[in-house]
Amino acid sequence: MKKTVVKEALIYLPFKVLEGLIGIIMVAIFTRILTESSYGQYALVNTLSMTLFLPIAGWIMHAGYRHVLAYKEEKDIKDFNSTIWTLWLIMQGVFILLITLSCFLFPNFTDVLLYIPIIFIPYSATQILSSQMVAKKKIANVILLTAVNVTLKLILFLSIYRFMDPFFAVILAYASAEIISLLVVIVRTKGYFINSGIHINREMARNFFAYGIPLIGLAFTMSMTNFSDRFIIDYYFDKSLVAKYQGNYTLASATFTFIMVGIMRAVNPNILKAWHGGSENVWKDIWSGFRFFLLLAIPAAVGIAVLSKEVSRVVLASSYNEASIVIAWVAFGMLLLGSSEYLIKPLELNKNTKPIFYSSLIACIINIVLNIIFIKTQGYIFAAVTTLISYFVYIFMIVIIVRKRYYIIIEFASIIKILLSSVLMGVVIWYAKQFFSGWLNILLMTVLGVITYSLMLLASGEIKSEVDYLIKRLNLGGKN
Repeated sequence: MKKTVVKEALIYLPFKVLEGLIGIIMVAIFTRILTESSYGQYALVNTLSMTLFLPIAGWIMHAGYRHVLAYKEEKDIKDFNSTIWTLWLIMQGVFILLITLSCFLFPNFTDVLLYIPIIFIPYSATQILSSQMVAKKKIANVILLTAVNVTLKLILFLSIYRFMDPFFAVILAYASAEIISLLVVIVRTKGYFINSGIHINREMARNFFAYGIPLIGLAFTMSMTNFSDRFIIDYYFDKSLVAKYQGNYTLASATFTFIMVGIMRAVNPNILKAWHGGSENVWKDIWSGFRFFLLLAIPAAVGIAVLSKEVSRVVLASSYNEASIVIAWVAFGMLLLGSSEYLIKPLELNKNTKPIFYSSLIACIINIVLNIIFIKTQGYIFAAVTTLISYFVYIFMIVIIVRKRYYIIIEFASIIKILLSSVLMGVVIWYAKQFFSGWLNILLMTVLGVITYSLMLLASGEIKSEVDYLIKRLNLGGKN
């Protein structure tokens, strides 16, 4: 693995861990302060905000990220920045119009729709700015944006919820944190990314459309696969069950989000740099990133699945614990989703995004159909199972397409070593949990699992290069 990838991943990961931990703390607080109905309402607001972000602004974010390193001249950089943010402003207008029409068309759903713009608009701006800084390797600013954002959400909510409806306090805290963190980074960067005026470079816009528009379909189908289950649960049952599902779902997704984003922020810029530079090492870089992800994600999935009941019991309010099995299903689903981010890289780099869309569309249709059929008869928890099935179908199709059309490196011997080490770790944790429970004991079991997993990887020789690199960095094994 390239040293730069390891170094940057080790910089990003602690702050993504912080973000994940604060996210889990907030779920614990929300499930105790908000009623189940209010938390279910928040879940739907947040879910729909994320769903709409991908087709409304996500394509701009991805197109910008893909092309930001292609422009070197000062004039081109200014045109690039102005085109990105002008498109963002236009899409915000489209978004407001869409929400307004939806309120008239679905009056019974206004208790969710009216709150979405409060979160959506600042969130979409933050995500676009963050992606550009990641691509430019403005690591300090990305870390600052993340740290200020997640910390403020928690502090602001705890400061204001006693003075208003706790549900609205959540919405207000989230929106305020996005706005404040955005302003902090804009001031720190002296407006570098946004001070180019309001105009569109047509050639750049065409490039963005050619790359980004196919991603709208992909984004929408993947978001529907991720989030449609909440609305179907709400339709068949009520918001209290949405709350129970969402609470447990978040415990798994928060864990994997910091792994997925933390590693990808280190890997992606290096992949893009190698690709634009014509380096043949780009395929090795993709595998290095994928392997690094698997080294963390597979044991995380196994560990959180084994401890799902204990984690739910400790973190969430007691009424949420009946859905603890959701954590296990979601953990393995997120493992597949995270893996797909690396497997689609050959298609993304070659700007061949249609096969990704078609694969995601099929997975989305399967997910929705299974949810409609089984949630009512098998219960709301089965929604997590259908999501896992959908992700499996999606990644299976992607692997077939990529292996037929492009060269890709996958070292199955490494994957087998990681899998076997993770399974043994899971067995050790399962045995240990028969004797222990509670926060402290969960931490102790986690440490035991990490030790077991690390020893297995060392014994198999899978992490020899990483150990050698860390030893050199500590100046214990010679000069770096």
